[in-house]
Amino acid sequence: MGCGFVYDELMGQHERGIFPGTVWEDLPGSWTCTNCGARKSRFTPLLLEEYLTLCMGMHLDDRR
Repeated sequence: MGCGFVYDELMGQHERGIFPGTVWEDLPGSWTCTNCGARKSRFTPLLLEEYLTLCMGMHLDDRR
């Protein structure tokens, strides 16, 4: 699964000149992971539900 880095679109990466609100699709093709150096093309965007299931073992329906 790689290093487990999660790019947060709401936070961006200010230290790298990526402003908050920058969506994944708008990151430059030259973007690399700050943890392991992997290229953007090596990452797979996850939907919120997929992320919660993968990282927390919960489904959106479990929030009730």
